[in-house]
Amino acid sequence: MTRYWTPALKPFGPSSLSKRPEIDSIIAVNRKPWRVLEVRDHPDADIDYEVFVKPVDDEQHYGFTVRPHAARQWWELPEHYAVCHSCGELAPCRGHEQAQYAADQARQLEHEMRLLPGCCPGCQEPITPRQRSIEFPGEYVLNPLMEPSPRFHLRSKCWSAAARYEEKWVVAWPGRQRSLLTLKCAGTVVVHGDGSAECHGAEDSDCPSVHARHRGMSACYVQSRGCPRGCSTVGHPGTRVAGAPEDPRDIHPTTGGAPR
Repeated sequence: MTRYWTPALKPFGPSSLSKRPEIDSIIAVNRKPWRVLEVRDHPDADIDYEVFVKPVDDEQHYGFTVRPHAARQWWELPEHYAVCHSCGELAPCRGHEQAQYAADQARQLEHEMRLLPGCCPGCQEPITPRQRSIEFPGEYVLNPLMEPSPRFHLRSKCWSAAARYEEKWVVAWPGRQRSLLTLKCAGTVVVHGDGSAECHGAEDSDCPSVHARHRGMSACYVQSRGCPRGCSTVGHPGTRVAGAPEDPRDIHPTTGGAPR
């Protein structure tokens, strides 16, 4: 389903809550078109202004007030805009999005049903004995009719597909451990001159691995007080952590930095 709705016909550039609408302009609120009647300033309140609107096809001036912090988002519409004939919502309507979502799921199912045994679900190509791969034991969580324990190539082309599958795999099988495909940390990894690294995280939070995806990465020499180890900028690896494991399930390799 579409998370952020945008109208089918709109002016160039988005118009959100940060933009003050003009009088007599048309804005979209909750997938309906509304005519702006008045913009009232509130310099002493917790908002800068509020917008009084009415339905575009209602001459009785029945409407309501839209406050910037109360509505999710609005778009400023042109005078000619698209409306769904069936439900009256601005296009694309919820019914269209649901039909599109169902069609996408059907295509995904058809794609999966074409998968041959021994092939990677990400690229549908065979996995040879010499190629690195990762296996997810158990039932195929996306489709129980498929061969169990799928294997994905461990290459950039298939990495994102394997990560998406692992997200669903750990939910379907409680107790399963995440790999470096999906492990995340809210801290910042600081990399030293020899490629070792340490995580500076929030209080009471443990870093799963310095090789996990972190909110931030930094070279040690850019810290406000410099590097406590005295690392030089010459030959520094930047934000590249040494000792990245070949197997993403090896979250604590013996080489490279250790999480703190």
